[in-house]
Amino acid sequence: MKNDKVTKKVSRNELIHNISNLSNVTIQDIKSVIDALENIIKNTLKETNSDRDVSIRIFDGFCIDGIYVPGTTKKNNLTGKVINVANRIKIKPRVSRVYIDKINN
Repeated sequence: MKNDKVTKKVSRNELIHNISNLSNVTIQDIKSVIDALENIIKNTLKETNSDRDVSIRIFDGFCIDGIYVPGTTKKNNLTGKVINVANRIKIKPRVSRVYIDKINN
């Protein structure tokens, strides 16, 4: 059975306009802050390495974690060829029970 539920999607521009209207701060200032926040989050998550994972607390109860995943070798099931998988950073959002309760109450 197909899910006929409609999903409300909020764009970055809508968020910026809503923040601007709510805070009485100019749209350009909000864009600058959002751009800076995005760059800080990205650069901080890039600091994840084999010695240190990174966790950024965006709001009370809402975090973004950067988890280091070491490289490995895997075997392709179809060809039998060994593939080297490079080191990578796994990005994982985390929402606390308290934050979920805030939304549901």
